[in-house]
Amino acid sequence: MTIFCKAAAIAGHEDIWDGVTKWKKTMWQKTQIRTRSVNIISQLPGPKSEAKSIESESDAFTQIIDNEDLSREIDAKLTTVTEILDLFGLLIMSGVKRAAHLTYKELWAVDGSGVEIVRAIMSQECFLFILRCLRFDDITTRKERKKLDKLAPIREFVEAFVYNCKKLYTPGEYNTIDQKLIPFRGRCGFRQYMPNKPAKYGLKIYTISDARTFYTFNFEIYCGKQPDGPYKKSNSPDDIVKRLITPISGTSRNITTDNWYTSYKLSQDLLTQNINSL
Repeated sequence: MTIFCKAAAIAGHEDIWDGVTKWKKTMWQKTQIRTRSVNIISQLPGPKSEAKSIESESDAFTQIIDNEDLSREIDAKLTTVTEILDLFGLLIMSGVKRAAHLTYKELWAVDGSGVEIVRAIMSQECFLFILRCLRFDDITTRKERKKLDKLAPIREFVEAFVYNCKKLYTPGEYNTIDQKLIPFRGRCGFRQYMPNKPAKYGLKIYTISDARTFYTFNFEIYCGKQPDGPYKKSNSPDDIVKRLITPISGTSRNITTDNWYTSYKLSQDLLTQNINSL
């Protein structure tokens, strides 16, 4: 394996060079040679398990989101799983229609400027009621759980979502690791400010995705420094990469990262897990 990297001064890592390895100055040119056995993946990429029978967008959504997470006891006994799914569908559709910056009044406007499909799915009053009451955990125990976990309000939901993402899809041989800022300006102890991002304020997540299909099969939300306990983890670039590659460790796949995650030590550690780094 050949590793390409910028100069250590640009990358900002002191451990990027071991004093022996010689970095190539020219881009590697692929030649028509037989693929080495260590680079041959044994699992074909694509949907797996129940995901193979998916025929529509709604089928895909219900595979990722467990119904158990949508049917817990709440104060509004008449609210159904179907209504909650409608709510999620509206939020997704507002993004598809580039309506993220519109107010709910503009979405439900009846003067021709609103989004017609929104009014066809549910009323404005029903949408606001469910959105205000929506919870992803037991609020009566949240205070105690937050002493050990900053992500307590959505921890169970996020872990179930990530589990389904990994269970339903086999990534291809080329994958990428990067960070993403989810726009958010609400009250949150680990909200980030990243001036180089379009949204600037939001929640930062680390992701690993299939480079060909862009499918994200593993991610974790950055919560800053967690309290002492089971959720306290290292936020160093090397450790983040090692946690993200867990689903593909030992499968001869390749990962590409930017200079923030690049270090000689990490590359050597990945080779021991049969992962190639570029």
